[in-house]
Amino acid sequence: MAFFTGSSGQLLLRGADGQFTSLAKVSRWSYSGSMATLETTTLGDTDRTIVAGTRSHTGSATLFYYQDENNGNANSCATLISNLIHQRIAEANDGVAAESPELRMRLKVLDGTANGKFIEGDVFLTGASMSMAVGEVLSAEVSFEFNGAPTAVVL
Repeated sequence: MAFFTGSSGQLLLRGADGQFTSLAKVSRWSYSGSMATLETTTLGDTDRTIVAGTRSHTGSATLFYYQDENNGNANSCATLISNLIHQRIAEANDGVAAESPELRMRLKVLDGTANGKFIEGDVFLTGASMSMAVGEVLSAEVSFEFNGAPTAVVL
């Protein structure tokens, strides 16, 4: 029987070239799926009845924010967060910032096979927070929500 640990996990983003690349320095990721139910109980029924409703898929990840000595500030954490936090374009444009893009994300577990186990889908970043404290590494917590159902699930 095989167990998987945090060192078995990866968080990948699909780049402009269509290839998935691993986000460096991810300390954890999480995924959650839920489904709403719709009540179909009518007058005279003695027991509540329901049908399946809409599903939603969300997640979060904690990434370490660092500066690579070879690439300057080009690190995956900054790149990911920049998809949510935008500087305003111009005062002439009423201070409006660029819209956040949809990203293709893959939450992966390395299981010894070629492709591993994963959940993949189109997501929007819905939150980002950064924290720094004495004795700790600068980190960022990001949250995301899938746009529709996952595009691929291999479990």
